[in-house]
Amino acid sequence: MQPFIACLCSQLRLWLIIFLATFQELVSRDCWGVPPPEICLDYLCDPYSLPGDRTGEWIFKDDRYRKWQESEESEVLWLCGGPGTGKTMLAKRVSAKFLKGLSDPQRGVKLVFHFVTPEPFTTGISVDEAELSQLGLARIACDLLYGILQQDGSLFDGCKTELENQGDKFFTNSHSLWNVLGETIQDCPPGDVYILIDGIDGLKESLCEGLIGRVLRL
Repeated sequence: MQPFIACLCSQLRLWLIIFLATFQELVSRDCWGVPPPEICLDYLCDPYSLPGDRTGEWIFKDDRYRKWQESEESEVLWLCGGPGTGKTMLAKRVSAKFLKGLSDPQRGVKLVFHFVTPEPFTTGISVDEAELSQLGLARIACDLLYGILQQDGSLFDGCKTELENQGDKFFTNSHSLWNVLGETIQDCPPGDVYILIDGIDGLKESLCEGLIGRVLRL
């Protein structure tokens, strides 16, 4: 009877995912598959979480930053520095600039983010390095997709087909997640979508290269 019960529970969970009408329902039923990002958008925009005085304001005058912001193509702005040099604070300053301009909302601009954890994302199952890389890429895409849907739940319809076909497996399927993420970004209202990934230096080189390639293809 135990295998039958396990199968029944799995099917029931799949049916719940299929019939959920909105992204909010999916999250409220704990069906998303990964926890929400550690730091919410409100925290990124909160003046009390930003560096004091005018710390980090210099970056907005930097030619490399201006070239990146004004580009009409997908570009990477890489903030480099040793541990404790303020990269995260600088990223928060840039994020707040996009989201609020530090005062007023900028319509059509979305920012999504992922904070890299030192340990690879695993399910407790022994897997090889290639599979770990795919799980890592899946985790990142899942968090980024979560961030977009958190801001605009109307885009959830684009995920439903994959959820119906795959159920929980969707949340660890790197290929499907990045495809859906790209399609969701294309369906966003007019305006730029900014992606912030903090702690990328904590990733293995092969995963880092794969991640950059994925982001540029969005």
